Amino acid sequence: MLGSAILLGVGGATGVNENSVAFDGESLYMASGDALYSLSLPSLELNWCMKVDFATCFGVFWLQYRNCLLTWGELEIGCYTQMGEKMWSSSGPDIFTEGLELHEDIATVTDFNGDVHNINLSNGVISSANT
Repeated sequence: MLGSAILLGVGGATGVNENSVAFDGESLYMASGDALYSLSLPSLELNWCMKVDFATCFGVFWLQYRNCLLTWGELEIGCYTQMGEKMWSSSGPDIFTEGLELHEDIATVTDFNGDVHNINLSNGVISSANT
């Protein structure tokens, strides 16, 4: 069965990329603009929509071993349940535009100045990786 959905949102002009969509086996999650969308499958009906960043969201990741969604925004890294409830979010001294790498217990993000930050995936505590 084929389906389609149009998601209209606001916020930053993030283009579609390999991190725009995540799948947990039941629902499809889409990062677009400043929001995260949850769509049921196969109908593509909207389950929920949540603003996850003040500016724009670059991507979403399904962390199966943690049973949560991780969002990578320009200003915030966030962790959400499958129902869209925020578990935690972290922001840094500058915008997170230069990359995100996932490891078992941390997310490593690089900001606009090239500074690297580690974010604890259990609680969102952020620390500098440059020191």
